[in-house]
Formats: sequence, structure tokens, C-alpha cells
Amino acid sequence: MENCRATSDQDYTSFSTTLHSLFWEIKKDDFKKHVQGYLGQCSDPYRMAVVCIRRCPGLFSSKNNNFPAVILVELEKYTAEGNNKEKFSRCLTEDLQVEAYKIAVSQKNTGVTRLFVRCFQLTHIRDSLTPHLRTELKSDLKKVCLLATLLGVQSHFSISELVLPLFMANHLADADEFLVSSPAHQKELVVLLDDLLGEEARSSDSHQPQPKNMKNMRDPKVISDTIGKLLKRFDLNSSLCSHFTKYKALGGLRFMFYKYYHAKDMPMSAFYSLIDDTIKEHPDIAADLLKLFVRYSDFEGAIYFVAKQDFKDSDIPDIIKEHMALFPELLEMSKSFVVEGQEDSYVEETSGCYSLTVSDADIILVDNTAEFEKCARHLKASPLLGVDAEWKPTFGAGLGEQAAVLQFATSTKIYLLDLVVLQPLLQGNHWRSVGELFANPKILKLGYGINNDFKVLRNLHEEMKKSISCAKNVTDLDTTKGILIDRYPNMFSYSEEKHKGLSDLVYRCFGQPLDKREGFSNWAARPLNKSQIRYAAGDVRCLIDIYNYLNLRAKELGLADWINLEQKEPSGEKKRSVPATKGEHSKDAPRWQRNKQPVKASDFLVICDNMLQGLAKKLRSCGVDAAALDAEESWDRCYRYHEREGRTVLTRGNNYHRLRKHIPEAFVYSVESEAAQEQLEEVIRAFNVKVTSKDVFARCSKCNSKMYIEVPSSVISALQSGVCSSSEAGGGWVQCKGGRVNVLSGRTCSGCRECKKEHLWWQDHLIDALHSAGEMLGSSAMGHVT
Repeated sequence: MENCRATSDQDYTSFSTTLHSLFWEIKKDDFKKHVQGYLGQCSDPYRMAVVCIRRCPGLFSSKNNNFPAVILVELEKYTAEGNNKEKFSRCLTEDLQVEAYKIAVSQKNTGVTRLFVRCFQLTHIRDSLTPHLRTELKSDLKKVCLLATLLGVQSHFSISELVLPLFMANHLADADEFLVSSPAHQKELVVLLDDLLGEEARSSDSHQPQPKNMKNMRDPKVISDTIGKLLKRFDLNSSLCSHFTKYKALGGLRFMFYKYYHAKDMPMSAFYSLIDDTIKEHPDIAADLLKLFVRYSDFEGAIYFVAKQDFKDSDIPDIIKEHMALFPELLEMSKSFVVEGQEDSYVEETSGCYSLTVSDADIILVDNTAEFEKCARHLKASPLLGVDAEWKPTFGAGLGEQAAVLQFATSTKIYLLDLVVLQPLLQGNHWRSVGELFANPKILKLGYGINNDFKVLRNLHEEMKKSISCAKNVTDLDTTKGILIDRYPNMFSYSEEKHKGLSDLVYRCFGQPLDKREGFSNWAARPLNKSQIRYAAGDVRCLIDIYNYLNLRAKELGLADWINLEQKEPSGEKKRSVPATKGEHSKDAPRWQRNKQPVKASDFLVICDNMLQGLAKKLRSCGVDAAALDAEESWDRCYRYHEREGRTVLTRGNNYHRLRKHIPEAFVYSVESEAAQEQLEEVIRAFNVKVTSKDVFARCSKCNSKMYIEVPSSVISALQSGVCSSSEAGGGWVQCKGGRVNVLSGRTCSGCRECKKEHLWWQDHLIDALHSAGEMLGSSAMGHVT
């Protein structure tokens, strides 16, 4: 090994000056050759690299300076050649390494930082660098996370000092690499967030549902969602997070109460059974349960659970105690009900819902090995199977979903495999016989959202997991429905009914939806009641009925092989697998300016699909006549608006590809931007829309009406001089054309004539409109906007 001759910075100043000039004058490949030549001439390539990079103009102010990266890459290549690494090892002194570290910390390009760590072998002096790194905690946490990971010194930093502040600033992604490489910190983080969740949940009203506020990182919903993602990402046990599981369980309780009392689409048996299981699994929310009963004024329900659960006297609200004292017979009846158990909740089929097309005798409940083996033989002989699965809702707390019932339908029979009873009885060969059904290419399997079922079923046994991973000849009717609606909407006899999922497909085929009341049910409770059995049978049998219906319609319409349409997409209409990034546009969605001549905002008519409701409001603020689909309306309604009113359709994603087949290209546009304000700017540009100051307030941003109250300037002046709350406005009403305005409170008696919304006219409505339209009016980048 040769000694490294001592050199100074001055020895490489001329190299540095020459290389800086060449970098901008010659091609990149030629520049690299020059760098290699200089490295070969110098006696200390490490010192030369440091000098050249340190003297680089803009090194510490720009992220996009490529000069340091090229120098370091070439240094790395040079030292890797032959015995160069050993030859120059003495040149790599600790002082030079510290100097390289300081440059790496001071510049802004993370790629260059990584190169510095590798080229100058900074991991060899990690202990010496750690104190230096700690001084950066107050200035750049992202950089500390990166360097701590690259140097392998994560253990020197705690979650509370490094990662938690990033979370609170909504920059947890900056710590991703740090966490991935440190399992101990993963657990520390979820435990710390769980403690924070406990504090915030206690300080908020847990019985009043609140919208999630993504700008407030102390919002319990934000914390809870983050914990859930971390548990899933790092495959951690939820038992680490007691507050999280409690919070999710309490959220599940609130949802159950909503479905039972508000939506009224949950049977009493399911409601009581799920509550009973939830309280058994999470006894620490029993007191919260009683508060929910009080909130919904169901004192009988509260007394039932007081009789069923061992409540502390202090946990029972006074108002429930008063009812117990007034109606002592309720408590006694509830105790009696506890002993006898709940009765079967079988109810007749709901009027107007699709009826089961097989008799009860053809529904076979499989709950022993003998029946299972008989069922497996029958299923193996059937060329067509409907497949479905049911499980108890978990609300994201505790263990994941565990399949409770597996349903199969043939052309004549329905088999309900009771997995709760069967699972401890079945051996590997039994699971293999079921798994082989999925892997058998000769059997067509029908499902709806079947991948979700597969995710749960694969956890039953290793044989199931193996077979599902190589499943063949499986058709997801959810996907098929979308393709048929897109290309052959006349395959269906009915449309435009507000149903969801499988129920929507059943309605489109038969004009009646499914009765989905038992869908949200305690499928783990035994025995299954008659209503659950009929629901499970109907859910899987309708798949066979749909298949038969679509086969018949396809023959009537001369459509061959409808079930394999997914594999036959027309060339030139391939859908994007990922959304376009900002500035990147689909070839299928032309981005040129649609109108050579400017279009007045008042003459521009659009219909926004329900993914772009925010854009619709922004467009109205600029005077554009922008209709919008409601959240529950189907995307194909956009075609009706275009056909009836000549509106241009604004949409995005797959809906663009669907609509373009039915609407001329000039009248359908795929919006690529994400934020509503950016979407507004994109549409104004694309259609060359001329927005003037007269267009502001031309339309109501809520309902799209252009019928506003006309307010004279004297009233405007009064409003500007001092706006107060409505409680302070005893009088001050002024009659204007179209309605009255209160000059004290700023409120109107009718606001927009169409939506009848009482706007806080000056503070809210004007500011919202000016925020959107004002940005457009002031945009220097858009010459056609004045």
C-alpha cells in the first residue's frame, strides 16, 4: 500500500476551475472522461473531489446542481478500479471525511448526500459524526432521518425527538426510510402515537362524530388512521395499541347505532349481537355504550345491557337509573331475556326486493365433515359455481377479518359452509378439496368483488392460500358490470336506480335490488338465524341468475363471449395503469387548447362528474355555467346533460375513456390536476375561457343559479364599515332588488334565489368567490384572462 502524498486545496484549484468551465461547455460523456483523466493525474483523488465540489457555484442553494453528483459518481468508479481503493486508503483521513460530511449536510440534494456517504466511507466514523448530526435536529429533521439511516445510527435517536415532530408537521413520509430500517423505532412510534391518541380522544367528545381534519395532526381520526397504516405497513400486532383498538371499537359502536337508528337497515338481532360481542372484546367501552343509548333516547336498550353486563354503579348515567327506578319491570324482563337468549330474528322478504330463486330445501348448511365431503364431490362435478363469503365486521380493531361462512351455488343447489363450526374439524385434505375448485380451469367461478373474498379466505389454511394464489377461470361480475355498462349498456333492462354494488347489478338485470339488511351482521355468532341463512343464500344464488340472464341477453343482441370482454379491449384505448403526474398527460386525452378563439365564461356550459364537484364550484365563481352530478349519480348521466343541453363533460380517470365512446372528443375532457384551484386553471387554459371581473358573482357557487340580489354601493360601504354577528343585528335590514340585506350582520334573507341559502354575504360568499376568481383574474401566465 502506497503512502498518500500530503496535498492542499491549492493543488486542485486549477483542476476545479477547468472542470467547472467544461461542465457547461461540453457533452456529459466527454466531461466524465475529463474527470477520470484528472482523477488519474492527482495524488489524492478524495481531496480533489472535495475541492471541486466545495467550489461549485450554487452548491448550497440549489437542489438541481448536477456537478457534485457527476464528480462523486466518477470518484466512486475510479476508486473501484483495480487496487485504487487500497492505494488511496491513507488519503481518506478522518479530517477529510468530516469535511466531506459537512459539505453533504450543507447542500440540498439527497442523492448527493448518499454519494458522499458511500464515496467517503462515512459509516467508518459514524460514532464521531453522531454528535455533529445531533446538532442538525433543530434545523432539518428530514436530513437527520436520512443521514441517521445511511450511517446506521438510528439507535442514537428517539422517536419523540426525531419522528414525532415530523408527524406533527404532516411530514411522516420523510421518516419512511428511517422506520423501514429500524423495527424497534416502528414499535416505539405506534406506541407513542397510541398514547397521543388516548390523550386527544379523552379531550374530545367521542360520542359526537366529527369530520377528519387533515390539517390538524392531533385530530384523533388522523392519528388513528396513521396508526392503522403503520400497523399494516410493518405487520405489527394491534395489541401494542390499546387506545387505538378502543377508539376503533367505539367508532364501530357509533356506526352500528347510526345504521340501526338512522339508516334503519340493520335488524335488531344483528344490532344486539354485534354490540354484545364488541363489549365482550372491549369491556373498557361499556360505559360509552350506555351514553350512546342515552343519546338515542333508547332507555330500554340501555337497561337490557345493564342487565346483561356487570356495570359499575358509577358507569350508569343518572337518567338510566331514573328509568330503572320508574320501570323496574324492564330490568326484570331484561334479566329474563338474558337467560333465555335472543329469539330467531327471521323476517319475511322485504317487499320490492329480489326473491331467492330456489326453495329452502335446496339450501344446505354444511356443518360436519360428512356433509362437507358430500358437498365437495358435488361442487367438483359442477361446471359453474357462484362463490361468496361472509365475515363479522371488525371496524379495523383487533384481529383482521375471519371468514365465518363460505357460500357456493350450483345450477340447482346452494351450499353454506359453516366455517366457525368446520374449521377445527377439517384436515389438510379437506381444505385441499375446496382449494382445488378455485384452481380448476374447467370450472367457471363467479363472484362479485371476489378478490376481497380471496384475501379473507386465503387465511383459512395453507392449502387454501396455495390454491387461491393460482386460481383459474374466475370472473368478477363487478368488473364485468363496468365493462358492459361502458360498451353495451343495452345488455341491461334497467338503469339509473340508486343502488350500490351487487344490489345495483341485480337491479339492472331484474328491476329489483337485493335485501342487504343482514349484510352488516354478526356472522361469527352461532347458530345462524333464518334471515342470515336466506341472505347468504341469496347473495351467492343471484350470481348464477345474473350469469343466466346475461347469457340470454347476449344471444338476443348477438354478442359473443361477453364474459371475456375484459381481455379484448380495443387497441388505442388502453387505460392508464397509474394517474398522470402533474405536467404529464395521457395520449388519449388531448391537452391542446380546444378553442382558438376565446370563449366568454358566461357562454361556457359544462357538466362535472361527481369526482369534480369542487371544480364545479370554482368554475361558477368565475361565471361559468357549471352543472355537477350528485355524489350518488352514475357517471353515465353526463351523457344525458351533453345530449340535452350541449354541455362539455369534465371528468377524469376511467370515466373519460367510457364517455369518449359516446361523446365527440371536442365535448369531453379529462382533468389531470388534483387540487380544485389547479383544476380550474387547467380547464380555463384548455378551453381558452375569457374571465373578466364582471363574471365574479355571476353565478351562485352552491347551486349554479345566476339570480342574485343586486346590492347598491351604499349598502356595500355599510357592510365594509363593520360586520358583526347575527345575534348583534337587531335591525339594519335594507330592501334591495331580489331580497333584503342586513348591513349589521352581513346576512341576507334569501341569498341566492334558487338555493335559498342565507349567506354571510360579505365575509363568506364574497371571499370564497374572490379566492377562486381573483386568482384567475390576477394570473399573469394566462394572457386571455383579464
